Amino acid sequence: MGLFHNQDGDMTVPKILIIEDDRIIANLTELRLNKIGYDVMGKIENPNLVIDYLSQNTPDLILMDIKLSDEIDGIALAGMIRKISKIPIVFLTALADDETIRKIKKISRHGYIRKPFNDDDLRAGIALAMPKK
Repeated sequence: MGLFHNQDGDMTVPKILIIEDDRIIANLTELRLNKIGYDVMGKIENPNLVIDYLSQNTPDLILMDIKLSDEIDGIALAGMIRKISKIPIVFLTALADDETIRKIKKISRHGYIRKPFNDDDLRAGIALAMPKK
């Protein structure tokens, strides 16, 4: 299970926000996360709703697809999130080309999980991205 120390030093299950425009993938990701012991605090399909959501909610980690909409992609959205929060962001993507990796590294050093992924991929990607307390 993915326990970590919260701000008070207590052991807790991380609360994860899923940002994914494909409802089926979001639901499958939630099922996998629940299966391996994580708490999904929300799923957002529309990237335009994320900043408002984060103004009222604080997940411990964000799992975010790179391809979100024609208006904004996950990398641009991560840049917007970085301006208001230091929440770790792990990208979920089928892309692994050099340009995509370069863009991810500029925004988030927390990593990415390549689609299709399995439970072990999620567990490892999240464990490596969680803040060390």
